[in-house]
Parts: sequence; structure tokens; C-alpha cells
Amino acid sequence: MKKCQHARIGVPRCYIRALDPDRLEIFEAAIEVLKRKGATIIDPVDIPCEHTAWGPNIMRYEFKKGLNDYLARLDDSVPVRSLQDVIHYNDAHAEIALKYGQDVLTWAEETVGDLSEPEYGESLALNKEMAADQGINRVLKEHQLDALILLAFEDGVDLAAKAGYPVITVPGGYAIDGITAEGGYNTKGPQGITFIGTAYSEPTLLKIAYGYEQATLHRVPPQLDALIHG
Repeated sequence: MKKCQHARIGVPRCYIRALDPDRLEIFEAAIEVLKRKGATIIDPVDIPCEHTAWGPNIMRYEFKKGLNDYLARLDDSVPVRSLQDVIHYNDAHAEIALKYGQDVLTWAEETVGDLSEPEYGESLALNKEMAADQGINRVLKEHQLDALILLAFEDGVDLAAKAGYPVITVPGGYAIDGITAEGGYNTKGPQGITFIGTAYSEPTLLKIAYGYEQATLHRVPPQLDALIHG
């Protein structure tokens, strides 16, 4: 596919050092496909912000406002109308609702709920500065890149969210074995290949992702029998 030709794609190795063998093989195979299709791969590239200690403040403040805005728009027949209502409901049904606690909910409820706190604005500005100006934009400009490539749902992918930049993920293969990773989840199963760009680079990302997807055809439609019988 010609969609990948002339694309310059960077590989931020910092974010894939902890991949298990199965997923690393899938990632490396994706790079080889892009090379064969005419892309120029810059490997590795360093991102100035890659060792930044990101804080959770933005999620804390936005969680309450977003949830409250959503619940307030629901039909009057719905009794849960706010984050505070959710917390009260969970407390009243602790045996079934609080298996994992609700510390994050109560932590978010402590905020005003309108994004007016100075700490929120400061955290938002820091994320933008580090993830965009000292992160994605910096490395793309330094190496004249069109995009960065990462494995989906792994470290580094959230840089785009922090910067407010586009990201696209397409099927990359299937990890047959995998490992039990930190947090208890198993890495076996479908894996995605993610491309990240700067602001308003959606057309370029779509071309690269489409070219890769058509060159690999990794997507396997779910089988009806498997859906019915599990």
C-alpha cells in the first residue's frame, strides 16, 4: 500500500522496554511491515518528557464535573443524579458495590466540581507543556517525523491525551502466550498498533494507519458461534 510511503515514523523505545517477548515480537513485526511499505523508521527516538512523573489531578477534577454533568441530564426516573449519589448508593450496597472500594470516587467528590481550582489549571498547563511542547512536538520536529509508533494500551500512549493530540490504533496481531503483568491482567490476546501525531494531524495518521492495516489484515471478525457459546 502506498499510504505508508514517504512517512517518517519514530520509535520511542523508552516506552516498550518492559514488553514481554510475545508483544515485543508483534511490535517489531509492525515496524518491519512499515519499512517494507516505504516508511522511514527512526529508531530509537528520545522524548524529553519520557521520565516525567505525571500526577492524577486532572482526572480527579474532571471526573466529578464530567460525571455530574452526565447524570444531571438523565431522565427524572433515574435516582442517581450526582457523584455524591453514586457514593451514597455504594455505601448502602457495600456488599455488592464496594468489592474494590471507592477511594477514587470520594477523592474526586472532595473537589468543587466546576474546574475552578487553581491546582487543576496548573496541572492542565503542566501536562500541555510537557506532553506537547516538550514531548510530542519536540521529538517530531527534531527528527522531522510524521508520527510516533507504540503498542496500544502501554506506557506512552497517554501522551496524546495529555497533549490533546490525535491518536489512532489498528489491529497488530495476537499474543499467543503473554504474561501476567503488574496489576494482575494477562497480556495474552489481541494487540493494537498505535500511531500518535501532533495537533490536526488526523489525515496523516489515517493514511499511515490505513496503509499498515491493509498491508497486514490482522483484524479477524468475531465468530458467531464463539459469541453464542463463549
